[in-house]
Amino acid sequence: MCLKLKNLHVLIIEDIQPMRELTSAILKAQGIGTISYAADGEKGYDAYCKLRPDIILTDWQMPHMDGLQLTKLIRTSQQSPDKTVPIVMMTGYGSPSKISTARDFGVTEFLVKPFSAIDISKRLHNIIKSPRDFIITTNYAGPDRRRKIDTGASPTGNNHRTNPDGYQQKIKSNHLLQSKVGMGIVPEDKIIKSQSIIEKNEINFVPIATGFLNQLRLGLDNAYNDPNPTRRTIEKLIDPVMQIKANARIFKYARLGDLASIMLNFLEGMNELDREMLEIVEAHHKTLNHIIQEELQGDGGQTGLAFENELDAVCRRYVQSRIARQKEALLKIISTE
Repeated sequence: MCLKLKNLHVLIIEDIQPMRELTSAILKAQGIGTISYAADGEKGYDAYCKLRPDIILTDWQMPHMDGLQLTKLIRTSQQSPDKTVPIVMMTGYGSPSKISTARDFGVTEFLVKPFSAIDISKRLHNIIKSPRDFIITTNYAGPDRRRKIDTGASPTGNNHRTNPDGYQQKIKSNHLLQSKVGMGIVPEDKIIKSQSIIEKNEINFVPIATGFLNQLRLGLDNAYNDPNPTRRTIEKLIDPVMQIKANARIFKYARLGDLASIMLNFLEGMNELDREMLEIVEAHHKTLNHIIQEELQGDGGQTGLAFENELDAVCRRYVQSRIARQKEALLKIISTE
């Protein structure tokens, strides 16, 4: 049995126009009947209030209001017409801490970029097939994150993740989407068709990537000049790298995406900046600039592979060196006590 997705209304909130258009084309190919758009969180919230979509797909990093702020507003505002609307967070972030943060804000599903057509269909299927209760506590509003009661979890049958503070309000899950689209799956031929849209797109990624690289340049300049760098200083380096990682492979710059992925993992593991770390990011910026300027699509051949191997090795050496320095410093402290 196939889902009747023509009855579904999806709102896409994404600040990058080519990605917004590509995501729309994928959804249309899978059979979604009505698709609306917004270019940032503020416009997205207005569109949500006016149009009352069945499902929201939103990017994380956007100007004016990001995806987390949007989610919190939808979940908690007195003016929100439906606090329980399913929200799918689309982002290049994929670390457990980022996923946890999104869930804490009330996100229903998490979709990591670059994504495939089947990734999108699975998120839609999960939302339709398995609606969750919606809970409101003193510090959370969103889909119930608890595990279901497990008779083997304790002598009383209660799971240890049950909220000890109880609920201010609990809204039982409904099956409205199932009544609209039925139960079933997205037909395989539609998934294949929508995947081909991703693979055959001819969107020019150069101007998009150039914008992100300019942001990274500004982040580096800020870090060099900041006498007391904080985690926010590092975040200004992380954000544009994440955006490149999220979008490069979809727009046929696979090696660029792989390099950005290595750098993203490296930066997300850091809480302090030093000169050596900044020099690594500086070299990374120059490498990505070279790939974009030369328009080295795909894997970049042997040149691209050499770039990736060297970046990976440099990041590993730095982490090992930093661990060794921290261990040495700790031993000195212990020896003087």
